[in-house]
Amino acid sequence: MKTGAMLPILLVLFWVVISPPVRAEESTEDETAPEELLFLEVPVVVSASRKEQPITEAPVAISVISADDIRQSGALTIPDLLRSVSGVDVITFFVRDQQVGFRGMSGPLNNKLLVMIDGRSVYSDFFADVNWSLFSIAMEEIERIEVIKSPISTLYGANAYSGVINIITKTPRQLKGTEVNLAAGTRETYLGSLIHAGEWKKFKYKVSVAGDTTDHWGSDEWAGYVARGNFYTSYDIGQEHSVSLSGGRAHFEDDKFFTVESFGPITQKGNYDYLQADYRLGGFKARFFRNAQFQDQQIERSPQPNIWDVVTYDTGVQYDFSAWKWHSFIVGAGQRRISVKKNNYIAFDVSQDLWSLFGEDEVRIGENVRVTAGVRFDRHPLAGWHVAPRGAILYSPAENHTFRLSVSRAFRNPSILESYLNSDTPGAPTVVARGNADLKPEAITSYEAGYRAVLDQRLTLGGNLFYNEYSALIIGATTVAPPNIFTTFVNAINARGVGGEIEIGYLATDWLSLFANYSYQRTTDLDDNPYTVTVNEEGRTRHEVPEHKVNLGVRGKFGNGWSGNLLLHWVDGTERLIKDLASNEYVARVRPYTTVDGRVGYAFLKGDAEASLAVFNMFNDRHYEYPPGINLPGSSSEKVGRKVVLKLSRRF
Repeated sequence: MKTGAMLPILLVLFWVVISPPVRAEESTEDETAPEELLFLEVPVVVSASRKEQPITEAPVAISVISADDIRQSGALTIPDLLRSVSGVDVITFFVRDQQVGFRGMSGPLNNKLLVMIDGRSVYSDFFADVNWSLFSIAMEEIERIEVIKSPISTLYGANAYSGVINIITKTPRQLKGTEVNLAAGTRETYLGSLIHAGEWKKFKYKVSVAGDTTDHWGSDEWAGYVARGNFYTSYDIGQEHSVSLSGGRAHFEDDKFFTVESFGPITQKGNYDYLQADYRLGGFKARFFRNAQFQDQQIERSPQPNIWDVVTYDTGVQYDFSAWKWHSFIVGAGQRRISVKKNNYIAFDVSQDLWSLFGEDEVRIGENVRVTAGVRFDRHPLAGWHVAPRGAILYSPAENHTFRLSVSRAFRNPSILESYLNSDTPGAPTVVARGNADLKPEAITSYEAGYRAVLDQRLTLGGNLFYNEYSALIIGATTVAPPNIFTTFVNAINARGVGGEIEIGYLATDWLSLFANYSYQRTTDLDDNPYTVTVNEEGRTRHEVPEHKVNLGVRGKFGNGWSGNLLLHWVDGTERLIKDLASNEYVARVRPYTTVDGRVGYAFLKGDAEASLAVFNMFNDRHYEYPPGINLPGSSSEKVGRKVVLKLSRRF
């Protein structure tokens, strides 16, 4: 990475950070420790039922990462934040390429998870995966992250197969003023952000620009950069009556991005844009957004670049009938149009129109029981109609104690790539790849039991058990006919998954808190994969995703501006069947690994500035999180090492 051009920018930002305050008033920071608030007040979530409700009334398995959790962790990426959540699987392929999944559903190009920012889906309609490093928001803008580990297509449709992550950003009122953040660290890591927000009568606004760059884990080779920016404006027409407009762009250049073994790593550059409009009047909400993705890719095995251009238009409306304390009802409808221009993956322009209609009813029976039932109807132009119902019963025998039983059915539509792929990759051998327009949606039926409690306002307990039935799973089907390899996609596998999570949090004092969680999952194939030779998958336990995971954390606020955070992650080993270009099969293994992350911070200038030092993987347990590949073009992943980052933050 060439740093000479960045030095003037770094010096200017450093001067801004350390300069004296331009306003004389005292800091408005709440004197109550955020850890204490976490236990004394029940968090309110919006994603579990598309409306505000206490987390204890959510009919799903849900966790919340707060803004203070984000700041104290020192994490540089959202996937690294999610490592501490039970039931979440995070895989690092390269320093700028990470994938996230829930309860055993994870891997390259993970397409079974819906990710949203302020309710706007951010997955790629072409691959149906998520590019986590290409969001147009800065980490400092995030107010909280709601993590739903239950299938929830009833409310959110396709891709909410194993769950939903909703990233909720701070309002202009929460961000009011100007904030500058600057970080630099090992492996030529540089990050910076500038956020400004304000209010004028009924008008509110915020503007943010940010960027980051780094080198690879295993070498001094530059790993690319992202420059991101966004804006938000809103106008309050009256009480519970408002309109807002927002938009943003992420401009990027990534050195390595992994898809599948036969392609090898991909380098890419381009833009991710969005424009969003929201309208609210009482219980009525309407939303429109446009996502545009332009990428110029170079596959390591292919001599020619691939340029693809995808535009998505999404419109949704909903009405929340909550006239009575004991009864609420939500109905909504949506339409999504996907347009993909011809490229080296598909032979012609493609357009799809998807339609949906949903409704959900919640009834309170007495003071202790709540019943939720909902259903969604979706129409896909190739797969036709499918139905996604869910139901839940919550029982609260005493205050701050809740038991939950739930059942749900969710689906994932075939992606554009899986349906329309038409590509020949020359080489020795030549890979002839074709899509399958007759694919059925992948389906999951999930049965869950959960418990959540707060004891003595200091101890939180939680647990979930799940049994999942997976059907019509889409896999790659490869056959060899020298000098060619033919590959397509088929619905070929049914499977079942069992597991659970245990969570505990403890506020030891008003300045010291601790947490621990444990996750277990086991996925078993019910059918043999007819396209593998060395393994009979029928009745076989999958080991592609860790079976066991443990997270431990301790956080302290020591007075006089000092704070500290320590996290430990232990992840079980994995193994995966990999084919080389001649369709020879290998079992590749990844050993278990342990990482310890630490952060110490010091707040000064009456809380308007903070300096922090974060160390990730402080004992330098160099490890793979995905097999690096055998007899394949390029490496599929790189070893994760230690990173040290110094950060300065300043608010005006």
